[in-house]
Amino acid sequence: MRCIECAFLKDLNCRNMRLLITSFGPFANFKVNPSNEVMSLLTRGLMSEEMRHQIDYETLEVSYDEVDLFIKKIEKKSYDYIVHLGVATHDAILRLETRARNERSGADVLGIAPVTREINAKSANLTTNCSLDMIQKFTENHPGKVRVSDDAGTFLCNYIYYNSLQVYGTRSKVLFIHIADYVNNPDAIHAAEQAEIVRSFIRELID
Repeated sequence: MRCIECAFLKDLNCRNMRLLITSFGPFANFKVNPSNEVMSLLTRGLMSEEMRHQIDYETLEVSYDEVDLFIKKIEKKSYDYIVHLGVATHDAILRLETRARNERSGADVLGIAPVTREINAKSANLTTNCSLDMIQKFTENHPGKVRVSDDAGTFLCNYIYYNSLQVYGTRSKVLFIHIADYVNNPDAIHAAEQAEIVRSFIRELID
């Protein structure tokens, strides 16, 4: 994991925040995962701000074991905000996911598929602890480019979201953002613009 101090807010009296941003690596026909490319662009964009905060960036393999190990690895770390990025195959706009489903399905890049569909037999679906009003307002300010979603699917995007909310939801604000698939959809927003939108959202999220 590499740490980069980045600027967000102009108020020099505001306490420094600690954030975690993740993306996924290659899978299926994605030799370069759009979520990882957007995160790479995001690191450079965030460095241009004025007030310094600490941000950890991590690229994860598209596998259940990798997510499990990662969740355990950061268990003792303290974050104010956790933002996960993943690609929404064939989608043309960004999706701000407000709900993580207690479901998992599909074989990962190692060919491993879950034995049981439920992630946690003693739990239910989980909702983001970020402000739903802020999320809704942000989408309204970016018509045709961002939408609110309550269905993160059942694959690795949903899996990391669910586990992250379950483990860190009481001490960190957690959200998943689905990146538009500009690889397979010619109408999708290009990577640079998506990175700028995500950057703007993060600034509003912690403001």
